[in-house]
Parts: sequence; C-alpha cells; structure tokens
Amino acid sequence: MFLGLSRKRGEEMDCLQFAMIGGLPGVIWRMDGELQATALELEAGGIARIHVTRNPDKPTRVRLN
Repeated sequence: MFLGLSRKRGEEMDCLQFAMIGGLPGVIWRMDGELQATALELEAGGIARIHVTRNPDKPTRVRLN
C-alpha cells in the first residue's frame, strides 16, 4: 500500500519500518528526506482510523535502520 502510494505521487521512499506507535500498529517511513509516522487504529478486524504525523519536531526518538 505505502509503496504504491509513493509511486503514484512520484516520490522516493528512503526507508520503511513497521513499528508500534503510541500503542498502535503502524509504519515509520522517510520519503524525500521527511520522516512520517502512520498509525492504524483497528476495530472489529478492520481499520477504523489512520493517524499520520509529519511534524519534523514530533518523532524525535525514532531511528530508522
């Protein structure tokens, strides 16, 4: 899903890592040098909400391999 979206927008994905974000399953990725955290809130076996953080000051303790 994430790779397909980045290709559609013509952006370059540098790194992708699955992680727990605020207790929720999610993905941390760097695209065109910008760090983004996307957390998925699940209910009844499906995605109920998607939380996206692109604020460069927020994910200060994140290290991508």
